[in-house]
Amino acid sequence: MSNIHFFLQGKGGVGKTLASSFTAQYLKEKSNDVICIDTDSVNHTFSQYKALNVMEYNIYNPETSFIDETVIEEMAEFIYKSNNEHIVIDNGASSFVPLLQYLVDNEIIPLLREAGHNVYIHTIITGGQGIEDTAGGLRTIINSFNDVNIIVWLNYKFGEIHIDDKDFKDWGCVHNKQRTYQCNYPS
Repeated sequence: MSNIHFFLQGKGGVGKTLASSFTAQYLKEKSNDVICIDTDSVNHTFSQYKALNVMEYNIYNPETSFIDETVIEEMAEFIYKSNNEHIVIDNGASSFVPLLQYLVDNEIIPLLREAGHNVYIHTIITGGQGIEDTAGGLRTIINSFNDVNIIVWLNYKFGEIHIDDKDFKDWGCVHNKQRTYQCNYPS
């Protein structure tokens, strides 16, 4: 079935779309069977990469601050039924919380895995003033999913990635044999 790559982070401007595009480009070099989806209802940057032929799902209405469950159900069903080798989904900061809540409340990740899909959640940690927010986004992702592959991208553009003089590698993010994740953040 499909390898599904969700790019999620609650902080804007940290490089989610850039990482999504790098991943999609890499996968397209390896396979002609890549679908790209842009769920950022505020900034459709991923959709602007014309060579990636990105599909748009406007899952969130920023004016009402509500997720459009009809659209997200349509997207989830498309992904569930997909036989594409890879699916790359770029999500915006404005819809991070509603999408994450929808995925959790409706047990979308377990459903996708039961259908034979491999699910990966990519998130970005950035240095500088955004480190606390991006670390909080990672913490939310880890606490929301018990059995998911999490890939952390480190973005040093804004500074070193350390809290209380501890580098990311020293935060204690680990996974055990059951593939559950835990992260002991510095205080």
